[in-house]
Amino acid sequence: TLQPGPQLYDVMDAVPVRRWKEFVRTLGLREAEIEAVEVEVGRFRDQQYEMLKRWRQQQPAGLGAVYAALERMGLDGCAEELRSRLQRG
Repeated sequence: TLQPGPQLYDVMDAVPVRRWKEFVRTLGLREAEIEAVEVEVGRFRDQQYEMLKRWRQQQPAGLGAVYAALERMGLDGCAEELRSRLQRG
């Protein structure tokens, strides 16, 4: 399972900023949630964290869903980078 804290930051770092919204949509976070976070949270990095946190609360899916989303978006290299980063700890 995807752990809060450092693992969420690893996921955030693996996704290109310009494709972030596409990523969280691909994960299944609803548009209304994305917009709510954008209104409620100031800094973009904090928004990213909050979006992932909300997705994790709604769908206790783990890293498999994250890798699958990246691969569906054609970001296989990002998925591989994330895998190796998490294995290193």
